[in-house]
Amino acid sequence: GLVVAFILVQAAAILRVATSAGQLEWRLGISITAACWVLAFAIYLGRYTAILLSPRVDGRPG
Repeated sequence: GLVVAFILVQAAAILRVATSAGQLEWRLGISITAACWVLAFAIYLGRYTAILLSPRVDGRPG
């Protein structure tokens, strides 16, 4: 679940640095980095959407 999302964000950061350092071809590195970010935030969204849209447990507004 969320551990995978956090790992994907870290992997994206490492890949972005590697791309900037010339270790990866630019288009490939940026594409993989973008895919990691999108997948990580899709996992986060899938996990937290229901929590954020549900009413408060104590029934109060806000």
